[in-house]
Amino acid sequence: MEQAKPIYYDVVTPEKFVKCFNIEHLDNKYPIQIASTGLKDILIPIKKERNLNTLQPNFEKIKEISEYYDVVGMHLYTFKDDRIICRNFAPLYDIDEESATGTSNGALACHLYENLHLHKDTYIFEQGHSLKLPSEILVKLVTNNNDEVEKVYVGGRGYYCENKYLNVE
Repeated sequence: MEQAKPIYYDVVTPEKFVKCFNIEHLDNKYPIQIASTGLKDILIPIKKERNLNTLQPNFEKIKEISEYYDVVGMHLYTFKDDRIICRNFAPLYDIDEESATGTSNGALACHLYENLHLHKDTYIFEQGHSLKLPSEILVKLVTNNNDEVEKVYVGGRGYYCENKYLNVE
């Protein structure tokens, strides 16, 4: 499905997340950025896959910060080799954790491309491992001659009830 062109908002300091989870796991090489390709999320880099998988979120604090910044939630990500692994928390909307989020990963792909200069033909995001509902989200970006994102396409497959795959293209 096609999403809106990216819009970038505030860069947030790591100290804002002290009560949400262990901020020692944040990867300070990258900014914490609020971005949207339809719904606003806080994109949060984590140092290692192990840190991401064992993270114990404080959903009440995540809800407070989400409300303060007027975002749907927090989309945490890390890199391992060629993989990009994510977790998404949206307790403000009664979703403690999601196994697959197209708009969050669409915004993350744009952020990686335009702000972190990690250029790929197709971004493949893994999500849902901590819920034992692994999903694969694919994001294809169309860019112009100035390396600006013009179009965002998201698809993939994710588990839904009874561990059956749902394909979206």
